[in-house]
Amino acid sequence: MYAYAPPSAVPVEVSGAFTANGGTQYPPNVLTLWSTEDLKAIHVYEVIEPTVPAGKRIVSTELQRKTGPVRVERVATLEDIPLADLKAAKKAQADALCDTKMSAGYDHDFGAPYGVKTLQTRESDRPYWLALAQVSAVMVMAGQGASSAGAIRAEDNVNVPVTAQQALDAMLGMQTHLGVILAALWSIKDTIIAATDAAEVAAVDLS
Repeated sequence: MYAYAPPSAVPVEVSGAFTANGGTQYPPNVLTLWSTEDLKAIHVYEVIEPTVPAGKRIVSTELQRKTGPVRVERVATLEDIPLADLKAAKKAQADALCDTKMSAGYDHDFGAPYGVKTLQTRESDRPYWLALAQVSAVMVMAGQGASSAGAIRAEDNVNVPVTAQQALDAMLGMQTHLGVILAALWSIKDTIIAATDAAEVAAVDLS
């Protein structure tokens, strides 16, 4: 963003063609074709944007022409973000990260000849895995663990034939994997809830 800021005048943002105070008209491509020094010669400066500290938000801004050296800054009036809002935003970030990790897939070792295969764990996949877990558990409890439970399709589109026991083992492994992610989310949220100020909220590690 650029601003036209001649001496003793209020800076005005410009994004293309503009007319200087003396009536000189400049074309739309002046900002892209002219060098920084050429623009400064006609009192056009790239706006220096404000840095917003953690825990603060912008209430209002105004462009100010500064000297030593001459420049244009967007000066911001800041206010504290309410602690409840900071916590809500951090929780939302944690939820989004959790969803990403839970949807990233689960690696299960089916043994020879298939080895480790990635099973997709998107939200749309989970009802199927839940149904497979229930059916295979019933079969195992009925003494049919060695019976075929069909095939599990991996992320690479390979169909892995499984017994009920193998299917149940895969589903229990997936459940453990997803459970670890959820447990981490709960721990992070507990830390966010316990935070007493903006600095503590900002310090919560989402990695």
